Amino acid sequence: MLCALLESVDLQPMVCSSAAAFTAALNEDAMLAIATEEGLTRCSAELLAQQLKRQPLWSNIPIIALADANALLPGGATTVLERLGGITLITRPLRQEVLTLAVRSARRTRLLQRQVRDQLEQLSHQTVELEARVDERTAALALEVHERRQVETSLMEARRLESLGRLTGGVAHDFNNLLQVIVGATQLLQLVSREAPALQKPIASINRAAEQGARLTQQLLSFARRQPMQITDVRLNEHVLSLAQLLRHSLGRDVQLQIETGDHLKLVRTDLAQLEIALLNLVINARDAMPDGGTATLAVQNIN
Repeated sequence: MLCALLESVDLQPMVCSSAAAFTAALNEDAMLAIATEEGLTRCSAELLAQQLKRQPLWSNIPIIALADANALLPGGATTVLERLGGITLITRPLRQEVLTLAVRSARRTRLLQRQVRDQLEQLSHQTVELEARVDERTAALALEVHERRQVETSLMEARRLESLGRLTGGVAHDFNNLLQVIVGATQLLQLVSREAPALQKPIASINRAAEQGARLTQQLLSFARRQPMQITDVRLNEHVLSLAQLLRHSLGRDVQLQIETGDHLKLVRTDLAQLEIALLNLVINARDAMPDGGTATLAVQNIN
């Protein structure tokens, strides 16, 4: 009768022939359990309680116990029922309507538990997805903070260079005024010392040094952006040769400078001060790349 009743509510019955088999069958796959008083008496209350404790949090297997009203005495099935809890007790003689209602109620309870299980699994997946999104957003924020710090660092560097440029421009401007006085004085000395040839050479050296200092101040003013760029046509081969002494002095004794110039070179439109700075940087980089010494070659040629 029980098997037919279970099949009528779309349940597949499994008959346990021993207390051990009944205890082992109480797992997550079980929809409900029906046990008689005699069967519960043969079960170990301790083992049965331990088996039910292994259920996940969402699970509480409904158990229907069938017993005689005058047989629930201490030491019998009552001892097992007290250890388990959550038991639906139906006394014999059984009425099919009562048993059917109990089975349907237990089935609905188990289905609700499995819905809770599914919701918990879905919530777990959503939690994992949320954590992944949080990690992605955290990484994106970390990247934004890093980029912002880089921008702030670049801004601070730009401000520092701006301050340095203003200072350099002020110093170069004042120094250029002093050099103009020296150049004017040397020109005057050249005029008044025509009858003293011995003085012409030292005066010419002073004049060249002053002119070289004036070019340096122009470079400083260009760096400070207080001197407008003067674009002119430059014969690059001739200008490189004129800078050879300054470039060799920048290289030191361990690095030799070799200059190669081609024929029929085209004119280059550039700012002379900027060109000198670029050439000086080139040879200094070459020197730094050869700590043990060597030869730096500066070649000038047309490239079509």
